Amino acid sequence: MKRIFIAFMLIFVSLSLAKSYSLPNVKVHVDIQNDGSVVFDEYITYYFDGCFHNAWRDIVLSNSEISDIKILDENGKIIPSEIERKGGGVKVTWHYSTCDKRRTFDVHYKLKKCLKVYDDVAEFYWKVWGGKWDHPLWHLEVEVKLPKTAEAQKIYAWGHPNLNGKLEKKNNVVDFEVKNIPKYQWVEARVVFPRSMLESVDGAKIIGGAGLSKILEEEKNWDKKYEQRKKQLEEIEQAIAILALLFVLLVAIIYIYCYLKWGREPKIEYNKEYEHEPPYNYSPAIAGAIVKWKPDGKDFAAVLLDLALKKYIKIEATKKEKYFVVFGGGEKYKITLITEPKQWEKLEEFEKKILYLLREEVDENKSITLKELRQSLALDFGKANFAQKWSKSVVKRLEEMKLTEKEGSKKLKKYLLLTGVVYAVVILTLFVLLNALFSDIDRGTISGVLFGASFSFIVVIILVFALDRAKPGILERRTLEGTLHAKRWLALKKFLQDFSAMDERPPTALPMWEKYLVYATSLGVAKEVSKAMEVDLKDNIEARNSPLWVNAGFSSLGSDSFVSGAGSAFSAGGGFGGGGGGGGGGGGGGAS
Repeated sequence: MKRIFIAFMLIFVSLSLAKSYSLPNVKVHVDIQNDGSVVFDEYITYYFDGCFHNAWRDIVLSNSEISDIKILDENGKIIPSEIERKGGGVKVTWHYSTCDKRRTFDVHYKLKKCLKVYDDVAEFYWKVWGGKWDHPLWHLEVEVKLPKTAEAQKIYAWGHPNLNGKLEKKNNVVDFEVKNIPKYQWVEARVVFPRSMLESVDGAKIIGGAGLSKILEEEKNWDKKYEQRKKQLEEIEQAIAILALLFVLLVAIIYIYCYLKWGREPKIEYNKEYEHEPPYNYSPAIAGAIVKWKPDGKDFAAVLLDLALKKYIKIEATKKEKYFVVFGGGEKYKITLITEPKQWEKLEEFEKKILYLLREEVDENKSITLKELRQSLALDFGKANFAQKWSKSVVKRLEEMKLTEKEGSKKLKKYLLLTGVVYAVVILTLFVLLNALFSDIDRGTISGVLFGASFSFIVVIILVFALDRAKPGILERRTLEGTLHAKRWLALKKFLQDFSAMDERPPTALPMWEKYLVYATSLGVAKEVSKAMEVDLKDNIEARNSPLWVNAGFSSLGSDSFVSGAGSAFSAGGGFGGGGGGGGGGGGGGAS
């Protein structure tokens, strides 16, 4: 219990310390000055879940010159920050303290040589949202303000890549809006306007020659190229869909192959209607499991009877008192342990498990009622899966006795694992390649198609392994010997049903009746057999000394009351179950 408490405390602490943030909105104001320099104000809104103290912004300069860097809060107050120059950019880190709150920071800076100036036009071509953010952005708004007002037809604007966005030109302002930007996805704004709108070019990068015709041709080619690549991607998407269907078909073919080779029940020649005696001398739990595939409460009750018959335990029954004349009643069963572990060496492992369980639960008189056992198992967390462990030990014994086999299941898992690994590598490779080769196309489409293809793989694998957890597991089967055993036990069951119903039965010795009752309990016909025993052995003095003679008869242990009581006590321990990219700028940021 101490370890469980510590585990729960660790989970609670880890959950309480867990934190995350999201980026609901970013507004970027780009103010192009009269001298060609550009002033940026990036209003980055974070929603913090947990406590955070630091944030940073990596600014890629792309050969431009940066100055006037400062971080401001919602009220315009400057926040202390640190600036680190590294590679082709700068990293700005600022410090604050906030918990479970929405905060907006203004990252302010000025760039020179960011604006390109040709003989005829000036060009602002910049990644207004960088591709290094490891969080998606819900909403991006960009406002590019030109130094002067011009006619709309003289201003050209484009956004890259082709995302879920819109563009609007008005007076001397160009507005961009983009929604649902995936993580690591950049966004570019390209605005071209007449050079005459600048008073000087001291803050710009001078590029000789005419620029407008080149830019228009470049955008035209990109549009054409984009449509071609979009068509290519659509064809690839169709191919991926076909690949997913082929995978499902391949899984079906593999299953059919394994079933035909290893999954079908072997055919045997066995035509007997009855078995007049228990055909094998092993535990009733084995008999029940080979017939039903899965041990249940009847098998547990049968093992208790068998252990009582072998004098490892003693079972007694007493009448329950009735309340208000009609409520209550029935019988109360008490089990007493009458042997020690050193006497259990020759027993099956699953039989020992029951005896060790009783040894832990009995009182000072080495006794416990079925009701007390059920209550104890239900309340003891450490024994919550006892029933499953016991069931597995019975099933394991079937395999050791070579009555069942899982060769088909093992082969199926092996082939599916190999197929799945190849399929997963193909999907992962396609994901990486398509995101790299089609980065200018909405990655949500790529991710959606590949997710769909992956989903088919996941569903099939989960289905196969879920079926394997059932009993019988997928492609688990009886061996030739196991099939014979099952048929012979079913023949005994039919004999016991028909034999018990006879008005006149041939004389049967007490030891055989005792065996009948034990195996009948596991096979589900204990009630019929115990009633027949009551009639046939009513004058047998020796029968009163039988370990199965309880409460003046055999019908008590063959009744539904005992079988269901033993089964419910056991199931309380957990139940039975089976085993573009041409623009400058970019970068990213984050918080901690």
